[in-house]
Amino acid sequence: MTTTYQPNFITVDFSTSSLISDSFQITSQIPTYVQFPSAWDSTAVQFNNITFQGSVDGSTFVDLYKANGNEITIVGAQGKAIPLDPLIFINMNFLQIRSGLGSSGVFQTSPRTVSIGLGRFLSN
Repeated sequence: MTTTYQPNFITVDFSTSSLISDSFQITSQIPTYVQFPSAWDSTAVQFNNITFQGSVDGSTFVDLYKANGNEITIVGAQGKAIPLDPLIFINMNFLQIRSGLGSSGVFQTSPRTVSIGLGRFLSN
């Protein structure tokens, strides 16, 4: 039996005056990176924090936390790709990305598109 890795990517949109992206399905795929556009709104306090909301059914989204009680947060950067820990998302079916923290989001002043790297292992 041979196992191969199949990479893929999708784009996810933030509308003007939004702090949460459109939802996207990740069933049978694992997010591996986030690539930020060259224009991305942040604040001095928030820097470029992004957080995640997850859902098993695609309609009820909740903030994602680690087992230690800390919100799952990555620090992004304009025009950069940031790797993700794929194990964090392994049992989620749908995700949304939030600009900022759950307690204080950062609204995007213009439409933004973020690229998400996805991957899955296939056995032959």
